[in-house]
Amino acid sequence: MKKLIGVLVCIALFIVASFVLRGSARQHVAANVLIEQTGRYRLSSGPHVADVWEVAEGALKFAVYREQREGRDGGGPAKSFQGESDWFLCWDSQGRLWSYVPEQDLQGCRCWYSDDASSGSRYVGTGGGWEGIPESFFARLPDEVKETYKIYLKEQRSTNSERNADDLAISEERQPSGYHGESLSIDHRYGRSIRFEPIGINIPITKDNAFLRVDDGVEDMDQHQADLFEELEIEPVKIVFTNPAAHGRQTFLKFADGKSCSFIWVQNSSDDRITRIRIEHEKFHALMRLMPEGVDILSARLKDRGFDIDLSDYDEELAATIVEILSLHLMGVPFEEISGSEFPTKAREILMKNQRQISQISRSDAIKTADKKEQEIP
Repeated sequence: MKKLIGVLVCIALFIVASFVLRGSARQHVAANVLIEQTGRYRLSSGPHVADVWEVAEGALKFAVYREQREGRDGGGPAKSFQGESDWFLCWDSQGRLWSYVPEQDLQGCRCWYSDDASSGSRYVGTGGGWEGIPESFFARLPDEVKETYKIYLKEQRSTNSERNADDLAISEERQPSGYHGESLSIDHRYGRSIRFEPIGINIPITKDNAFLRVDDGVEDMDQHQADLFEELEIEPVKIVFTNPAAHGRQTFLKFADGKSCSFIWVQNSSDDRITRIRIEHEKFHALMRLMPEGVDILSARLKDRGFDIDLSDYDEELAATIVEILSLHLMGVPFEEISGSEFPTKAREILMKNQRQISQISRSDAIKTADKKEQEIP
């Protein structure tokens, strides 16, 4: 009898422990990957977490929040729903969670956000909200929900909106094929690894038929983009996302022959170092699409170089800027001589704060221009 009681107590303790530790085991997932099971899912490129759990038999709930670096969970919006419904979630690259949960009298498609400034959600439908929707999430939506997008697109065109179909993250013409082009011819310009040269690490691309192409410095960003799409026989309206930045762009394209590729091109600078670090910045964006698990490998290399930084703790754009600024520093420019806009300044501060030891690069070792101007990062 005592033995039976002991067994029952152990079982009870196990159940309690399982409840307390619900969702404690995190899974790192990349943007544009569907979530269809309970668990805790952290976006690979930032501190954003989605926690999905069962609150009662047949009833589920999910919460969206930012996980603080100290290990505490921040508050965020939450939603309860019936588990037997055809539900699914998906992160986008900006740390927003897209959800499809069928709701009475509503389409059930929403976008959730939780950041330092605010948190909440918005419905996606004929009134808008489609910008930035992940490709795989859109492809999974029921036809009746996709119809609302067509209605929205038609209204946008009829009102001659400044944001036309070319600016949206998806397009009517692009569905349902899911591809940007028919085929990709591979030559010497395409590689199967991502080499972060100043940081000193080469990360192989393990995904089959996935490639990286870096076109170095160009004089006209828009013209190069037009030439690239013409070469690949791709209609610009079919592009899911192309970073519109003036100094560097990365776009990830998929082809019907099974190949995929991240394309990088950057604005040429009179200072070769600036051109090079722009490329390093865009390489991080390519890493997030071709080999998101490589972020941990790159973070480990940063620690080897004396910087206690986990790049997955930061939003993708800030993490890419950290890589950019560190690359410039490792090319011989002291942190004190680096200035720029908000993101470069913030990245420099993060690097200096988390530097484990004084860098061996000193002012006397740094490469200086004749007038000793600071290196300003646009």
